[in-house]
Amino acid sequence: MSLRRSAGATVVAVALMSGLAGCGSQHLTGADTAATTATTTSAAPPAAKHTAAELVKAMRASVAKATSFQAAGTIEFDFSDIEAESTGTADPGGSMSPTSSPAQVMRVDAAGTTNGSGVRLTVSSDMGTMSTMYVGDSTFFRADKGFFADLGSTGSDDSSGQPSSVGPSLAKYADRWISTRVVQNSTPRLKHTLTQLLNETVSREAFPDAKLATATVTPIVDNGVPAYRVDVGKSSLIIAADDASTLRYAVVAESDETQKLRFSQWNTVPAITAPADAIPGSQIPGWDASGLGPEVLASSDSQSDSGSGSSSAPYGLDPSAGPTGDGFDPSAATSSVASDG
Repeated sequence: MSLRRSAGATVVAVALMSGLAGCGSQHLTGADTAATTATTTSAAPPAAKHTAAELVKAMRASVAKATSFQAAGTIEFDFSDIEAESTGTADPGGSMSPTSSPAQVMRVDAAGTTNGSGVRLTVSSDMGTMSTMYVGDSTFFRADKGFFADLGSTGSDDSSGQPSSVGPSLAKYADRWISTRVVQNSTPRLKHTLTQLLNETVSREAFPDAKLATATVTPIVDNGVPAYRVDVGKSSLIIAADDASTLRYAVVAESDETQKLRFSQWNTVPAITAPADAIPGSQIPGWDASGLGPEVLASSDSQSDSGSGSSSAPYGLDPSAGPTGDGFDPSAATSSVASDG
């Protein structure tokens, strides 16, 4: 998922060192991940009938206009096939034998503006919890002691091959914000977190037209709100039965990864502000060597505002692809689906 990749090297290449996401267990404040469908006495499932294509089209149009939102939930990884291959349990014919390793779960909480002017991302796993924030021309990083301890145990010093001392040396800065100025002619990876997330959550890549044609639609009550659940195989969307066709919940399932996100605070996320007590990374010995420095937190200029996530290409889509491309064409979508009043 893009949410995992958009954390860039801060989560994948740095925190996990292996390039794969880690398992999570710690709770994130405000993370409502359950796709609750129980009815209440004050609400009932919508009575109006709509096809999956109608609902998703209207939801995409609403999402295309969004200025901010929050998404919180889990990303679950199943590395059994990779582990089978690496441990030699694959048979000569090329098939994989199942492994006993449990699925790994990472908890995430992202919020901010869709134009990237202010974005916050918190990731929690068995290693610990880390947060990154992009505001103005700076990126801010904060992690707990567990994160820094794991950083030392999973990495190694290039010269000796021994476990890295970087994590333990930075542990004194646990739970403190550390700032990094954006590298010239580059764009922070974090800036496009929300637009990339939306792209993969609502695009035709995640929910192709052909599959929507055979999807099932179930009227439900989601946390007290009349809504529709659109099921497409193992993936699903919960879309409110309101004038905005508000996206409330999404499950995007792939062969080795399942992302479950609860969406909220559409167009109402409070402004993301820079922490006043942040320590400049340039003043911290070993900061650049930690892999958390500016060359990691910022992408190359080829991924700058003229690329993915720019205003001319909503959600990283190529506008020239039109409605038949991998994503969706906001201009071709209706503004809403008729509500049930």
